[in-house]
Amino acid sequence: LAGLMLREVLGVIHDQGLTLEATGRPKLTAANGPRFSLSHSGPYVALSVDPLEHGLDIQELRDKAVAKSLAQFTLTPEEMAFYEKNPHGDLFIKIWTMKEAYLKATGQGLGQELNSFSVLPIASGPRTMANGPVYFHLSAQPGALMALVSLKTDINPSIIDLNDRLSDLINQYNLYKVNSIPIEPIYTY
Repeated sequence: LAGLMLREVLGVIHDQGLTLEATGRPKLTAANGPRFSLSHSGPYVALSVDPLEHGLDIQELRDKAVAKSLAQFTLTPEEMAFYEKNPHGDLFIKIWTMKEAYLKATGQGLGQELNSFSVLPIASGPRTMANGPVYFHLSAQPGALMALVSLKTDINPSIIDLNDRLSDLINQYNLYKVNSIPIEPIYTY
């Protein structure tokens, strides 16, 4: 599904038209091409496209016991204290999603330890991080959480549900048998 989104939205077919930056982040080979961020988790796929650097992450809501075991390795002491005081809901997934989106926006990816920086407070809006000003957008989707981080300036995200066209696109490109995969909403900023 990720490849289908790249093909449909950006015209990329089988990684043709893509190159990797030194950090491993993919980008379009066209000199003035837009920046994009692609994420997938479980049956969810999300793609964002903008002229400016940004990062997107989507995470399927998971078993909270798994989240608690990962928290000790991925949260800063400040985030861990906040998480332990507020263990309800999907707080860990919100923090994780914001961290991954931030690392994608900066181009560092998971080469930087998740517990080496904090994304508190857990909310949409502007803030200053080590790389300067950033803007966080959080979005809850049915069964998933999504975070978008833009550098330097705010971007105004809108969600487009491609689910109505997904079956037609899959059949058009002969990528999958529609009845063999879960059809979940696909979101793009």
